[in-house]
Amino acid sequence: MLPGSGGLHILVNNAGIAIGGSLLEMSLEDWRRQQAINLDGVFLGMKRSIPLMRDSGGGSIINILSVGGLKGSANLDGMAATGVPMGGAGQPQDIANGVLFPASDDSSYMTGCELVNHGGIMA
Repeated sequence: MLPGSGGLHILVNNAGIAIGGSLLEMSLEDWRRQQAINLDGVFLGMKRSIPLMRDSGGGSIINILSVGGLKGSANLDGMAATGVPMGGAGQPQDIANGVLFPASDDSSYMTGCELVNHGGIMA
C-alpha cells in the first residue's frame, strides 16, 4: 500500500446508529433504518470495494462497530461514556490509532480478527 500507488487499498466502514428503547416500542420504520445503516451500508461498501481492491493488488477492509455488537443491553443502558473504566469516551485519535495497524502492511497476514478498542467496557 504505497502512497501514490493509485487504486483502492483501504476501506473503513464506520457508520452506525443505535436507536435506544425497548424492542416492543421500536417502530418497523426505525428498525429498517437502523438495519440499513448498520448492515446494508457495510455490505454495499464491501461489495463495491472488493473488485477495486482486487484490481489494485489487495488491501484492507476495516468494519467498525460499537461495543453494542459485543455486549447485549436491553435498552442500550450501560453503553454511555460514564460506564467506561478508563474514564470517559474515546477520542477520535484513539479510534484512528486502532485503524492504523489493520490498514497497514504490518497486518498483511491477519484476516477476520477483532480488535477491541473500547476503554475497558468489556473488562
